Amino acid sequence: MEQLTLKMERFSATKIFYLCVFLISVLVMFQRKPHVLVYANFWAEDGKIFFEQMYHEGLKSLLYPYAGYLHLVPRLVMFITLPFGIINAPLISNFMSLVLRALPMVFLFTERFSFMGMACRFFLWIYCLIMPQALEETIGNITNIQWNLSVWLLMVIIAAPAKTTMQKLHDWLVLILAGLSGPFIIFAFPLMIAGKPSRGKSIAFRMFAVLLGLIQLYTVLNTAQEVQNLSFYGTGRTAWEFIVWLIRIFCTRVVYSTFLPNFPSIMAYVLDKSMILTFIVFAPLACITARGFFRGTWRFRVCALFGSAIFLSSSWRMWLSVDVPYGITVGGGSRYFVLANILVFSFMIFFVRDFWLSGHEQLKEKCCTYITILLFVMALVSFSLFPPFKLAPYRQSIRELYYPAPAGSTVVIPINPDGWEMTLIKKEK
Repeated sequence: MEQLTLKMERFSATKIFYLCVFLISVLVMFQRKPHVLVYANFWAEDGKIFFEQMYHEGLKSLLYPYAGYLHLVPRLVMFITLPFGIINAPLISNFMSLVLRALPMVFLFTERFSFMGMACRFFLWIYCLIMPQALEETIGNITNIQWNLSVWLLMVIIAAPAKTTMQKLHDWLVLILAGLSGPFIIFAFPLMIAGKPSRGKSIAFRMFAVLLGLIQLYTVLNTAQEVQNLSFYGTGRTAWEFIVWLIRIFCTRVVYSTFLPNFPSIMAYVLDKSMILTFIVFAPLACITARGFFRGTWRFRVCALFGSAIFLSSSWRMWLSVDVPYGITVGGGSRYFVLANILVFSFMIFFVRDFWLSGHEQLKEKCCTYITILLFVMALVSFSLFPPFKLAPYRQSIRELYYPAPAGSTVVIPINPDGWEMTLIKKEK
């Protein structure tokens, strides 16, 4: 076991290994949703907001907030697609989304995560590719890239300090892209300016993180409609109902969905009818997390705080928009739980390693075998989960509607999902 681990660590330092990790990551995500490239089409805001505004407004659309915050990466990607033509824009955009989701997996295997051990990194990499539920809304579109960028940003925070120029450039790039592509920098920058997470990070880096956090906070407070509803009044629900609903969300969409596909009608019904069962699931997990928070490493505390902040803020937004108190347990919204699912799985493998397996080599080997079997079963289940989108004939629409239209005319292009469309005013050639 030790010799195999040593060989893997040596091989993991080669460029060939990094290339293999990148290609495998892209190919596995493509295999899970091949239609995003084979029948490439825009998804929701990809076309309706980001491409449409970039097509009409150009680079100044980079400054436009949407849904309460700035979206630098989606708008930059749409700018990159313009030279390839409107007919190929969804293909480039969707491919870029796969690339941006694969790059953090390469970062995971660099020397800056050697503190995790090769086995834990390998298991975590595999899990990030075969997550049963949370990737359904994030693979193959650029609209929801901020949820994956939050994972990449957290990785930069907990990674070993950057030593080389390339490593420092990487951290700056991730900070800028993640900081200006979602509101999560608001929760990240307080963790980066004090204590152990700030070690190895320059003052300029930390101050720039604060600046980005304040920019997104200002944007949220001035443009997000949800900030006008920061009370329980008007929802017809009490604070206690919110707490119970939050626990149910955690049990179903975080803990349960971390390992198995979501069978929402069954889980929602059971947890709605049995408060005792809900707390039986929640109580031991809360105790384990609390023990890890107070006795674990600073990295555990950073991950727990950052993950909890994103979970609570996302849940509050869902609470205001869901008609049924536990409605999100029977609906979509899997993108909200990407980071939470990754952290639950990470905490599980580290809990096993640190609390049960210290000094027991045979038990470690057995545990690795069991986790491998678990991941294999999850992979078999996961690869049959994501049905294809309804195939809106994007390329056919461009050929039949956009190309023949005279310059200056308005062209409406149907995109995914049902009911969404992109409106373009055709320009002169």
